[in-house]
Amino acid sequence: MMKNSVTYFNRTDPKLEYEKIYIYFVRRYKEPFWRNLLSKLIKFFSKPKYSHVGVIIDEYLTSYYNPISKLKQGKFNEIFIVESIGKSDGVVFTTLNQNNRYAYIDVYSLVCPKSKKYQFIESLMKEFGKKYDYRAFFSFVFKFLKQVPSRWYCSELVAVKLKEIGFKFQDTKRISPSDLYYQLIDYNLELEAENIFIEK
Repeated sequence: MMKNSVTYFNRTDPKLEYEKIYIYFVRRYKEPFWRNLLSKLIKFFSKPKYSHVGVIIDEYLTSYYNPISKLKQGKFNEIFIVESIGKSDGVVFTTLNQNNRYAYIDVYSLVCPKSKKYQFIESLMKEFGKKYDYRAFFSFVFKFLKQVPSRWYCSELVAVKLKEIGFKFQDTKRISPSDLYYQLIDYNLELEAENIFIEK
């Protein structure tokens, strides 16, 4: 049964403010095979829809901006994200084009109470500088490998932080970007922008 992400949070106060959390998923890369190899291997060994995922931060230095508008205008260097990615060896706060150049992405939104959204963002911020979990990556192939608790791979980071604010997942220990997408569909995941090519 599909859950609506607003009603799922049991709205009881009519004055309660709701906002969107923006999540981007990488479809594929337009570049030589050896570039972004980890993401491509994750896609190959898991469900094949997406290979990487991160969170768009729509408020920076106390100023709100519309990331979807900037996305459609091609202003990728003005869109701020949090992601865990192998090429940066862990969790970083950067611009969308820094590590995702030549990627085709889809952007989705989830609706939740404003207080939950900021709890989610603050929790992500606390992970800055944590290393990338290469063992978790290889566990998609070698099931006997265990994850390192103090490290993150991309979809694990997003899933765990969403779980902290009330979203439910079957398992966050070995969740691929595609697994995350398919489970978030139950929360009325809304497509905001589709097949956007990040070229600069």
